[in-house]
Amino acid sequence: MGENILRLDLQFDNFIRYAPKEDPLEYAFTIGKIICSIPRDERSILLSLLSPIRWRTIQVKGLFIPDETGRYIEVVSPYGLDRNVPAFKLGWKIFDKMVTTFCYQLKDSPDCVLLTKRQSKGLEIFEDGTQYPSERDLVKEYILTVGFSEFKTKAQINKISRFAISFFPTFDYCPLSRKKDYIWLFSKFKKGSFKGNQIWWVACRWSNTIENENVEIKNKDIKPPLFVFTGFLGSGKTTLIRGIAEYYSFQKNRFVAIIQNEIGKVNLDGTLIDSAVDITTLDDGCVCCTVRGELRSAIRQVCIKYNPDMIILETTGLADPENILKEIPFIRPFVRFDSLITVVDGKNFKKTLNEFPVVKSQIKNANLIVLTKTDIIDNVKKEFIMKMLRTLNEKAPIFESSQGCISPSILLSFGEDVNFVEKRDNFKPNSIDDISNHIKAFQIVNIHFEGILDRELFYSFLNKLSKSIYRVKGVVNIKGYSIPQLVQYVGGHYEITNFLNKDIEPNTLVFIGYGFEKKKIERELKNIIVRN
Repeated sequence: MGENILRLDLQFDNFIRYAPKEDPLEYAFTIGKIICSIPRDERSILLSLLSPIRWRTIQVKGLFIPDETGRYIEVVSPYGLDRNVPAFKLGWKIFDKMVTTFCYQLKDSPDCVLLTKRQSKGLEIFEDGTQYPSERDLVKEYILTVGFSEFKTKAQINKISRFAISFFPTFDYCPLSRKKDYIWLFSKFKKGSFKGNQIWWVACRWSNTIENENVEIKNKDIKPPLFVFTGFLGSGKTTLIRGIAEYYSFQKNRFVAIIQNEIGKVNLDGTLIDSAVDITTLDDGCVCCTVRGELRSAIRQVCIKYNPDMIILETTGLADPENILKEIPFIRPFVRFDSLITVVDGKNFKKTLNEFPVVKSQIKNANLIVLTKTDIIDNVKKEFIMKMLRTLNEKAPIFESSQGCISPSILLSFGEDVNFVEKRDNFKPNSIDDISNHIKAFQIVNIHFEGILDRELFYSFLNKLSKSIYRVKGVVNIKGYSIPQLVQYVGGHYEITNFLNKDIEPNTLVFIGYGFEKKKIERELKNIIVRN
């Protein structure tokens, strides 16, 4: 269709017949290169996106264009930026779709994914149009390589991984040196979480005739979890969120989107999507958004533009979380709601509870409660607060925190946090030495079983769990699903989704709480197994 439209142009035939050796528009729209590499044995194929983070060029003498009267007007000052384009981000959109198409057509998922960067010199343009490496402007070049191999042997995949690590051709920019920084590598034979877009590991299972039910299940695989943080003014939400974002960004290599709902309620003035959020990219690998309008539009925009691994929504101290919870059904197409976490100020608890009714709502609607500033209150006051919290919300787990210190792996049920049990001959529970001292009082019980669970009976089992069980996480085989299912249970709320990581042994569940019997749970699980 596109070619037929172009053929309507009277100049089309002449342009094709006398096509210029160089495309006159090539430079103006260049943002990077997509390279296809095939080894000599033709047993593998690698796709690479090579592009600077921002494509910047400097006009040494400036840039002048004539107006209608013929007078030249300066549009770029001497040594000013002629181009400053977010090249890698734009190139990623094309590259992502291309890799997804490969996965679908090959009916295979990537065997390795690698991201590498290097420092290079920018470009300076002179009056005659010639370009030279800049000594004053540096750019960061990235190369993202995705490899597929016909033979799924460790030796073959290691071979293409080594090639990907060494592969970094020179583009328009001049590298400062041969040194390159290896950022991360995913390999089917290297333990770790998936890198790139999670849909790559789903597209290989797509077919031309997909039932609606299967489409919904597949979509759950790629939805980022949403965590809603609420709490009164000065309770310590921002400090807590900062620690969590740093943990998942630096230690887990995850991209975190933080949405700050400044208005305290969802629908304020029906602002259009382009002006619904202010977006600021943070140095720790996160993106921070400030919502001014509709929450649903803001979340949709963040998901489409940034494809985050997780989203944290921080409400204002005066926000009633019931307004946010009412919106959950409308944002399910974009995110998977995980939990509502309420941060309670231990020092000023009694005063805020008596003076501001919204504090009660924040506590009552919580799936998890974090009591902060416990280092500056005595035990008597702490016991009083605990009793009041338990009166308002008898189900939500309560964690104590001083100076924002708390283990993110206990607080959130996300990503590599599910790596609690690896396949090994001698099964042992995870060490909890890194967890705060107050959490050591909880029971952490690992239960492994054989067989396949009845779906409806398992749902009923989760709904009837004792209030003393705060958290359940694990991977199980359920009748009706072709692959293992990830179970995430927090304070009465649970989510069951497809699980793609083969490093985790199915039919292992971890229960966190206090005062419950392991043998009783084992009996209940045994009763809902349909076959071994």
